[in-house]
Amino acid sequence: VAEQLDKTAGRAAVEARHGAHYLAFIAARTEPLLRADAPELFAEVQRELSNIVQAWRWASARGRLPELDGAAYGLALFCWHAGLSREGAGWLAEAAAELEAFVARAPGLAAETEARRLLAKLLALRARLLLPQGRNDEAVELGERAAALAAASGGGAGEAYAALALGMALRRRGESSRAGELLHRAAALARQLQERGDHQPMLPDVERL
Repeated sequence: VAEQLDKTAGRAAVEARHGAHYLAFIAARTEPLLRADAPELFAEVQRELSNIVQAWRWASARGRLPELDGAAYGLALFCWHAGLSREGAGWLAEAAAELEAFVARAPGLAAETEARRLLAKLLALRARLLLPQGRNDEAVELGERAAALAAASGGGAGEAYAALALGMALRRRGESSRAGELLHRAAALARQLQERGDHQPMLPDVERL
């Protein structure tokens, strides 16, 4: 029994190192991925994509909130530019489902608010990845859900990501006035977060829309 426990612990440690490494890998490449004209960078991420997805699923299943938060935007950006919107939306949906289960298991815990804020961010990023698929109405619905969840959990980065996704979705539907308001709000929220020391790589992304 002790030998089996040692093997299990050893396997868990290897999985943890692998997960942390590849989530840090994609997180570190988030801002460079904002530039769509970086073929070498995209090729590098593509080579490691299976490892990144494995790490993403590892963190999702274990409620590793900081790692998921750090990697989410980079993963979504890569999928957006690489034509993997369907796959990326699926990976984000898996993580969102795990987070919803985590919140249900741990109501009232300090981590619950953090999990809800991250869930709002994941829903917003998934909404954005529905747009290349022409699923604009679904994206609006998901963006509105993300915005409501972010507001209910105290705002933060999730609110900025929700405003960005919802603005993009409404613009695709031709609702330019409300879309413009939301995109301006997303930029303003991102700047506020920056000023408070909460660096958000989405800022250059939203400012060029």
